[in-house]
Amino acid sequence: MSNQKYGFVPPIDTRAGACLTAANWQEAGLSALSCSLEPLLFKPGVSVVKQMTQLSDFMGWSQTFVVKLLTMPLNEETYTLRSPYDGSGLHIGLKECIQLVNHLAPDYLVLPEGMERLNWVMEELLAESVFPLIAARDFDTIETRRSFGIYYTPEMHPPALIKMDRRYHDPLLFAWLGDIEPGKIKRLIEQGALFVESDRPLSDAYKGLVYTTKGQINLTESGVAEQYELIDSKCTCPTCEQQFSRAYLHHLLQHTPLLCHRLLIQHNSYFIQQAMTPQS
Repeated sequence: MSNQKYGFVPPIDTRAGACLTAANWQEAGLSALSCSLEPLLFKPGVSVVKQMTQLSDFMGWSQTFVVKLLTMPLNEETYTLRSPYDGSGLHIGLKECIQLVNHLAPDYLVLPEGMERLNWVMEELLAESVFPLIAARDFDTIETRRSFGIYYTPEMHPPALIKMDRRYHDPLLFAWLGDIEPGKIKRLIEQGALFVESDRPLSDAYKGLVYTTKGQINLTESGVAEQYELIDSKCTCPTCEQQFSRAYLHHLLQHTPLLCHRLLIQHNSYFIQQAMTPQS
């Protein structure tokens, strides 16, 4: 696995994340995307997933992909997932789940905290081409010879970052996932995080909250209707490059919300990735 860092990574399977296509994300300057496996098992479905050559081809995304298993009860031998569409049940086991991950061939796999058979998954099931990330609180239980990283969430309240792999005294890759606000995303990236995954910049944009070098602006407020400047005069995101004013976006959000959501999400994502991430 290379030493590349990815900065901000958006989850594309949230309500806000689903507003953009792979091309839109590329326009916004993102180098990695994330999604959970569970939604894919219902839409497009397990049979379609098994027919994919790999996830990146299906999504039309040629760069880095992160797959998460955080919502799946992997400590059970076989478990039932409920479809959010019609309530039907899907029976799947741990081994089949990891086989599907191997088939999809993501670059990174985020494993759920507290997995009882974590070492078995890492040593025997997971393809060598997929780099695993385990919960920081599972670090002391892992006994594997393969390389791996760790992840934190805001709920973990870690006393300190685990920066070294005690086995080889090598730097340990770490990521953050969760509802993380923009300022903290910047600080975590500066600390050397592999990536920071958060829906906050996307969900904020969905609600009309956009980021600027002077703070946030709420485009739903009536006073914005008379503001004819750009969201941020120094921003070069696809939205600002098209010279869309705050007033125009305020109007668009009221009358053509689907289009406006895309424009605002592109802005916030670009702003986080380019304006807030230290440039190498």
